[in-house]
Amino acid sequence: MNSIQNIYYEKIIISILIPSYFLCFTGCYTMREVSKEEFKNQSNTAILLTNKMETYRLYKGQYYIKADTVYGKGSQILNGGIEIPSSKQIPLDNISLYSIKESDEVKTVLAFIGITAGVVLILYTILVAVSIDQYCRINWNF
Repeated sequence: MNSIQNIYYEKIIISILIPSYFLCFTGCYTMREVSKEEFKNQSNTAILLTNKMETYRLYKGQYYIKADTVYGKGSQILNGGIEIPSSKQIPLDNISLYSIKESDEVKTVLAFIGITAGVVLILYTILVAVSIDQYCRINWNF
């Protein structure tokens, strides 16, 4: 009985901790609105909104800025969130909104701690319930 419980606990630990470690390695990301000058000095994934109300997503490492124009490959985001591949040259003066994707270490750490604490709490509750159950059994064999 005890070895079966150990296998059960190991499966619980593995099934919950692996996703939490994956979260720790991949992290949480947020989009942050930036100025034109700040956009020029970074290369993270970006979302640009043009003066014509067109939205483009440019992926990290697949675009560059030269002579106040953005060159690169990405996708155009249509109404409804549909993305179509796009290769575009967009003058910086035609862009009304710049936002970049940044990792959020605080949210990542909090999510990791929350998942780990939840696993520990669940396992502790299961262990207490099992130990109480074993303690309260009465042997009625005379």
